[in-house]
Amino acid sequence: MDFEEEDEPEDEYIYDEPDHVRFVEDMTAAGLRTRHYSGRWYWEGPAVVVEDLQDALGATKVRCQWDNLARDWIVYPKAYGTARRIGDEDESEGLT
Repeated sequence: MDFEEEDEPEDEYIYDEPDHVRFVEDMTAAGLRTRHYSGRWYWEGPAVVVEDLQDALGATKVRCQWDNLARDWIVYPKAYGTARRIGDEDESEGLT
């Protein structure tokens, strides 16, 4: 499992899955910092790291799953979706 560390520069992502978009909106409104997460079973999308699991679960109606990270929790939507890193060009562009 991989997520961005607090002091690393953060890439920005655009999410297409409605639950991912809603999750980011809800976490931002709750004051929780979202980050891009590549997790188990090829899941990829937005996530938050919290000490108290209910901080994230109580902030959204999106169905979520979570993993224990020793003393913290990583919470992310159950829905699979696609993400595009801002600044990455579509590989198909420029091909004729």
